[in-house]
Amino acid sequence: MLNKDVIDEKVEDVFGGQVVWKEAVRSLRSLFNVPVYVLEYLVATYIDYSDEEAYAQSIDDIKTMLSSLLVRPDQAEKVKANLMMRGELSIIDHISVSANVKKDRFEAEIENIGLKHVPVPDSFVQRYPRLLGSGIWAKIKLSYDPESDDEKVFVVDITPIQLPRVDLDEFIEARKHFSKDEWMALLLRSLGIEPYSEGMNKRRWLLYLLRVVPLVENNFNLVELGPRATGKSFVYREISPYAVLVSGGKTTVASLFYNM
Repeated sequence: MLNKDVIDEKVEDVFGGQVVWKEAVRSLRSLFNVPVYVLEYLVATYIDYSDEEAYAQSIDDIKTMLSSLLVRPDQAEKVKANLMMRGELSIIDHISVSANVKKDRFEAEIENIGLKHVPVPDSFVQRYPRLLGSGIWAKIKLSYDPESDDEKVFVVDITPIQLPRVDLDEFIEARKHFSKDEWMALLLRSLGIEPYSEGMNKRRWLLYLLRVVPLVENNFNLVELGPRATGKSFVYREISPYAVLVSGGKTTVASLFYNM
């Protein structure tokens, strides 16, 4: 079903269950408006490659999960109404947490559903510290208490659907199993670029990889000029939860260099 070459096989041997096949991600990408790294996490977690039937069923299961749980911004009021009527609801959304010192508690902002100041148990903040930064995509279980004198919506459970943490030492150790060219090819495939396609050469490899240098090198300033639809913004929007993309013409020097 999947055409694997030497690099693919080596990646499977070294990284095991962390491997994500882009074919499966592409089949989901056009259907759901979530970052690619969220789809990649679901594919790595749920896809069964044992045979054609198992693979197709795994894709269908992910589609069903996202269709039933993913909150679209234009459906936020409907989802909140369902929560009020049912008293409990699970959704997939982006969640970030801040510390409310006055009330001595942690509070969540749940992006697409449009809820703020939602109390969150301390245990989730300790378990997933990135909640306090840029937040994470997660399956979130909410409860609604109409009798509460304060906030009426509460976070009951959080299950990340992106990597909650990264072990850099593990990747440094894995790097030893690859030559320089093999590692560069792997990085390009991780960006969704086929390094051995027609027209590709080592210079283009380096130019594509240059795009992601700001993600690993502090205070690295890069200006890339090019026409629309050549992947300039796409890389930073989709490749990593650590990158923040600000659309051109929608920011100021103060917000870019001070507030962020």
